[in-house]
Amino acid sequence: MINKTTAKQRTLLVLLSALIFAAQCGKKEADAPQADADLRYARYAIALYSKAGSTAKGDYVTTLTKTEKVEVEDKANVDGPKGPVAYIKVRAAGDKVGFAEERHFATEVAVVLSDSPKLLQRPVVTAGKGFNADALKQGTIAFIEGRSEEAETWFEITGTAAAGHFRGWIRASEVSRDFTTVTDAVLLEKAIAQFHSDKQSEKDEGRKALEELSTNNNASIAGLAAKALEAPKESEEKEEREEPAAPETPSAPVKPPAG
Repeated sequence: MINKTTAKQRTLLVLLSALIFAAQCGKKEADAPQADADLRYARYAIALYSKAGSTAKGDYVTTLTKTEKVEVEDKANVDGPKGPVAYIKVRAAGDKVGFAEERHFATEVAVVLSDSPKLLQRPVVTAGKGFNADALKQGTIAFIEGRSEEAETWFEITGTAAAGHFRGWIRASEVSRDFTTVTDAVLLEKAIAQFHSDKQSEKDEGRKALEELSTNNNASIAGLAAKALEAPKESEEKEEREEPAAPETPSAPVKPPAG
């Protein structure tokens, strides 16, 4: 009886040791440093093709949307009229894989949250205005091209707003790099464009999207959506307040001389 019990105990100890060893191996693998993925963000709508340098209809894969995040899998150079052109092979959502020119992508993206952003020529508060600085508004999407870590953190940004292309330096505290907030800003940009469409179906879709965004967790996004909804109402109210001008009194007909 004692021998049988001892044998069972030994078997249990062996099984327990095996489980502990497997758990430790799994923990080591989990703790092992993972290589950082090479992520990029589309600067605007970009078409992907199965072959680098191709624009053939048969090679078309999909079209990325503005700020869409992709992972770089490979790089290639294709001879162009002015020399080699750099392409990257990327993997997008839905396992869509294709090539596009590397210049169409940024490594970091942000959205301006300050209600009075200051875009400057250099990363110092005494610098002059950056290129087309007045185009930068709250809610504008920007792509980070560089950074300065001196007295405070600054980002060199570029992008295109309603008033055109802009470039310059901005304090890091004036933007958000949170990708959820960036995505909401893209949805806001799209909703505003739809809301101002001449097509009623698009206008209605834009209004619905703006109403949803007006309850966003981010106060800046919610405020911009609410403001966009109110702007047309103010315009309509102004038109209603303006009374139409009285028609001009027609001049009396000229009587022909008696004769």
